[in-house]
Parts: sequence; C-alpha cells; structure tokens
Amino acid sequence: MQVVSTLAGFSLGQADILRRAMGKKKPELLAGMREEFLRGAVARGVGGAVAAEIFEAINRFAGYGFNKSHAAAYALIAYQTAYLKVHYPGAYMAALLTSVMADSDKIAVYINDCRRLGIHVLLPDINDSGHGFTVDGEGIRFGLAAVKNVGPSAVDSVIAARSERPFASLADLCERVDTRLLNKRALEGLIKAGALDRLGRRAQLLAALDGALESAQAAKAARQEGQLSLFDAAPGGAAEAAWTARDELPDVPEFPQTHLLALEKEVLGFYISGHPLAGVADALKKAATITVEGLGEARDGSRVTLAGLVTGVKRVLTKAGQSMGFLTLEDLTGSCEVIVFPRVFENRAAQCVPDAVVVVRGRLSAEEEARRVVAEDVTPLVSQRKVVIRVAPGAGKPALFNELKAILGAHRGDVPVVLRFGARSDLVLTSPEFWVAPDESMVRAVEDLLGPGSVDLEVVS
Repeated sequence: MQVVSTLAGFSLGQADILRRAMGKKKPELLAGMREEFLRGAVARGVGGAVAAEIFEAINRFAGYGFNKSHAAAYALIAYQTAYLKVHYPGAYMAALLTSVMADSDKIAVYINDCRRLGIHVLLPDINDSGHGFTVDGEGIRFGLAAVKNVGPSAVDSVIAARSERPFASLADLCERVDTRLLNKRALEGLIKAGALDRLGRRAQLLAALDGALESAQAAKAARQEGQLSLFDAAPGGAAEAAWTARDELPDVPEFPQTHLLALEKEVLGFYISGHPLAGVADALKKAATITVEGLGEARDGSRVTLAGLVTGVKRVLTKAGQSMGFLTLEDLTGSCEVIVFPRVFENRAAQCVPDAVVVVRGRLSAEEEARRVVAEDVTPLVSQRKVVIRVAPGAGKPALFNELKAILGAHRGDVPVVLRFGARSDLVLTSPEFWVAPDESMVRAVEDLLGPGSVDLEVVS
C-alpha cells in the first residue's frame, strides 16, 4: 500500500483495493488498475519502463507471495506438528479436535483424518468424557462441551459430582448434578449424543427424563427440609426402596439405527457411530469425481461431480415466479450447499428432496471460505445392481411394511431396493437405510412374510 501510494499517488483507499485484489487473487481487478498505476508513477517522475517492471513484480507477488518471516514461522510450526502427529497421534488429534469444537464442519474433517489414521473416535460418555476431546485407550473420547446445548458450567457440575463415584443411573445423575446448569435441554442433548448409553437405551432415557428430573427435585427438597430420617437412610429403609423404584426405566424398544444416527447428527452436527451412506460408499466413490472435503482445493469455476445424501432443501421463488432450490448435500467427508436454478429444479424436483441419494454435476463457485456447487444436473445414485420387490395388491398394510423394513434392516448392504406395486410399471426407490446385501436368507424371510406370489424378489445386474 505504501509503495503504490508513494510511487503512483494512490489514496490509501485505492491502495487497499489493490491489496485486496492481490490477497483475493482477482487478476482482472489488478489488470484494471495497471494503467492508473503507470500514469500516476510517470507523473511523479518514475520512468515508464521502471513503473511497468514494478507493477509486474506486484502482479507476480499476487500469484502467491509470502513474507519470509511468515514462511519461517510456518515452517517451524509445520515441523513441530508433523513430529507430534507421527509420534503422539492420539494426543495430537484430540488437541486438534478440541481447538475447533465450535465448528462442526472442521470437526467432521478431522474425524475423517482420525479414521484414516486408524484412531477410533468414541461417543461422549457421562462418566469418562471431559470438557474437550481426550485420549481414551487407543481411541479419542468425544468432549461433553462439544454437545449442543451443554455449556462449560454444566460440564463442571458433571465432573465435580462424578469425582465422588460414577453415575449409576439417570435418576442418580439428576439428583447429584446441579440441574439449573445441566437442565432438561442439556440432558436431552447428552442422551441423543449417546453420552448416557451405559445407563440405558436412548429411547428409555428420553421417555424417563421428565420423571427423573421431578424425582430429583423432590429428593433435593426433602433433603433440604431434613425429611429423611436415619432409619430411611439405613440399608433396606424407605430411601433404598425409593432408589430401586426410581432407577427403573420404562420398557420401550430402542429407536431404529437410522433414528439414532439422526439424533447424533442433531446434537453433534455430524455422525459418529455410523453414517447413512456407509452401505453405499463404493457406489459414491465410483460416481463422484471429488468429495466435499476436496472442494477446498478445487479451482473456482471447475466442473465437479459430487455424490451424497440430501439432508436439507430450501425452496424459493425467483422474481419471475419460478421455483429454485438450495440443497445441503452430505457425503462421507462433509457437507456443502448446492444451488439448483429453475431449469434444473423443474426437471429434477423428484431428486431435490430430503434423504435422496443423488449425483450432482455442476460447477464450483468459490468465494473466499465458501464453497458452493451450481448444479447442471441432479440424478439418483444408481448401483450396478438393484433388488426389485413386487408388492401384490392388498399386501401393503402398515404392519406388514414394518416387518418388511425390519427384514431389510437386518440385511443392510449397498444394493438399492425398489418396490413395484401390483402391475404398475413405475418403481419406488427406498432410502439407503433399507438397501441390502441380498442373499437366500433375505429372500426366504420376505417370502415367509408376504407369501409365495405376493412378493417377487429379483436381483437385476
């Protein structure tokens, strides 16, 4: 800025525009300022050839310039972090994850790094987790403060209470922590994240939470008023009987695996114990030319092909009254925004819906940190094989479909399952949670459920 201000008479405002053009790699903006620089420099007695040489130096530096002092500091940090990552990978990755706890996108990237390094990232645990990510055996334990709606003060209350002894039940937890800090919303977040899995199934814990909080509040009030007598507190007394009763959880079935994963995504920002796309990882890899994580290294305007799960859809109307969409597309490495303009949206509306597994072809729009894909086409992910189940008229009762879902869920794989109802020629593609690894036992189970002739299952190459 001082060089162009002194040599060419640029105001500091103009100099800052040039600096920004260099920093943001805007060659067209730099080129537009060349003549103004040369004219100003010559007017101040700088030779035209010298002025042109100086501007070319500026132009080259804009390609990629680095202060020597900055480069030296980066080199030292790169050496130190490389050493730590090689010799102490668990501790290094735990510290790295803790440093980005507020950014779920970066956490997802580093968790994928952990998986590539063979380091298992464990779900948070009410009795083992600290504030941040910590080394736990050969793995890394998720930090409690990284769970949505759980603040540092709530974690302090948990750590202080369990220092006496581990929490034995949901009721025990609610009685011993300060529920003004670890309130219902925070407890729901911990349950959904799997932090209380050792105390019961998540469906049970969520169903019992209101009762446990009420019981804990009553017990605390009773203690404050001195209502528990010495005999109540003795073994076999009323207090022990109450403990047994309040520790019982309702006998409700656990949520399906897909729902458990959705709960994790809700409070952690990503999946930990699994991924809805895990069964189609090979098909995704074959269909895509780049991953979401890889978009950070791609050039603005480059043509890309992504494959993944649509996790969000925002539909808007243009000034002309046409529908277009903003999709959130997620693959196994992260998520990004996909812009679908009216022409494509109108033709591909069936694919632009939540839970659709799609292939997006388009161009990358890169602006500073943001990476978006402008879609030129959105199509379903097609595997080399599919399982077609023909559902006879009258067989589509809810109870039977629930049993069919259970059978398909027990044979999870990466082969898509489609349903054909009666004599109709159109097929309904099921969501990836019902895709299978087809074998004789699966065929036999489906036929046992719906009877010979009611369902015709075939594998198509």
